[in-house]
Amino acid sequence: MALAIKALLNFHDYALDNWRDARVDDWPLMSSCWSVVAIVAVYLYIVFNLGPKFMENRKPFELKWVLIGYNIFQVLYCLVILVLVCIYVIPHHNVICAAVDTSTPHGLIAAKLAWAYFLSKIIDLLDTVFFVLRKKDNQITFLHVYHHAGMVVLTWIGCRFIPGGSSLNLGILNTFVHAFMYSYYLASVWDKKYARNLWLKKQITHLQMIQFALVAISYSLVLIGEDCGYPKFICIFIIPQNLFMFYMFGDFYFKSYIRPLKAAANSKKED
Repeated sequence: MALAIKALLNFHDYALDNWRDARVDDWPLMSSCWSVVAIVAVYLYIVFNLGPKFMENRKPFELKWVLIGYNIFQVLYCLVILVLVCIYVIPHHNVICAAVDTSTPHGLIAAKLAWAYFLSKIIDLLDTVFFVLRKKDNQITFLHVYHHAGMVVLTWIGCRFIPGGSSLNLGILNTFVHAFMYSYYLASVWDKKYARNLWLKKQITHLQMIQFALVAISYSLVLIGEDCGYPKFICIFIIPQNLFMFYMFGDFYFKSYIRPLKAAANSKKED
């Protein structure tokens, strides 16, 4: 175990010395991975230990206006990132395959937007905290926690080493989906009829699954295409991760929406 930890620490130091993007060295939370490790550790501790203990003998918090403010902020944050990407990045971006631009002002803007995207994944962790405070334990699934914690780690890696290039495809797609997702959450908190709308819930899951499929396709094109300067070995990690998430969300979709319909149909036949 000690040897494994030592090897991991040596790899961390080697990666920072040889592969980091020096432009982000002085940006908040970018100097080393340990701040992000601490954030994820605190998140997991709150969700699985501190939060449940705190809420054990308390009634669920309503948090309606807190959630309204939070979801408005999330929607606006996503839209600002998308607008800035459309203005400053996409006109200079090759969607099929693009190296990280480290030499132009547009490349620096792309890196700053990658950092802003990384920060949004930290803010997203509040989703789970609100579930804990509202005693929505059924929402705190392995998929939910894995996705939220994993995105913090992955986006830190992306911003630290490859803040731009073909990495932008993932960030743009995810931010677009989140703009819709938090709009739905806002509507659900504002009026409960939207929270009960099964069609809207299904479309959000559809969007998420389409996102994972498109990201996997995007990185597959980088992997099998001509070398454009974007590190191909990144694709070997991103493609399986997105296929796994596609499977997990597909499994959630089946269990939440298809299986109940089949059960209801079978029950009807029996009656």
